[in-house]
Amino acid sequence: MFSHVACATFYQGDPGKESVYGRYKVRTLSIHASGAPPREFEMFRTMIYFTLYKIKITDLEDKNAQPKFTQIICYKEWNHHGPPRFSNTTVDIVKYCGIGNKKVLVVSPDGVERAGAFVAIKLGIDMCFKQEVTSFAQVIQPVVDVLPNAIQTAKEVFFIIYSITTGIANEACIPDLPEYDALLYYYQQFYHEQYPIAYSEDSDKVRRCLNDKRAMEVFCAGMRENRRRRDKQLKWKPKKRVEEQEESD
Repeated sequence: MFSHVACATFYQGDPGKESVYGRYKVRTLSIHASGAPPREFEMFRTMIYFTLYKIKITDLEDKNAQPKFTQIICYKEWNHHGPPRFSNTTVDIVKYCGIGNKKVLVVSPDGVERAGAFVAIKLGIDMCFKQEVTSFAQVIQPVVDVLPNAIQTAKEVFFIIYSITTGIANEACIPDLPEYDALLYYYQQFYHEQYPIAYSEDSDKVRRCLNDKRAMEVFCAGMRENRRRRDKQLKWKPKKRVEEQEESD
């Protein structure tokens, strides 16, 4: 039994409910949210950060038209405040959207599309496996040419780079990479707005960077030690990188 789930206005947050928009009737068939993913969604490590709706769209004017079925992922973590803190759920959604001939719309809770960012992440992962990528512009330019407002902030750009790196590490089964830990550290600092836009004096900038590098090295050492302990306890090597929040706090 599902309780009402907050969602955008163009679809209902309760199973069985319908909305009519002009000539189209939109019916919510089912909702999947939180907890352990069912077998149908086993590629997700968790579903606590988003809600997946299955939707049926019927053309009320064209009686011969077949109903259209689609899925809407309401990504609660990617809201108007900016991209999520961690990338694994985003990478899982990208992978899910690429399986089979399904139609998936990814939106924020207020209905804002995230298609551009997800296309950039998917494109970046694929490009890095197929060709040499020497500039991030190779990834992002084709997306903004089609969707000019898709990627608007520096934080979104950083998150896309971070997610592409996560996707590559997962696909290539790289469980432990110091450079990835460093990227995670710097994204977390960027996420929490720890970097001022400008420095009053060059000496302050140098001192800040040196201290930050030391903090990054301590963070990376802690991540490696946590994985070593976990792997020793589990007695197996993970095929996917696991960014446990308690490891990076």
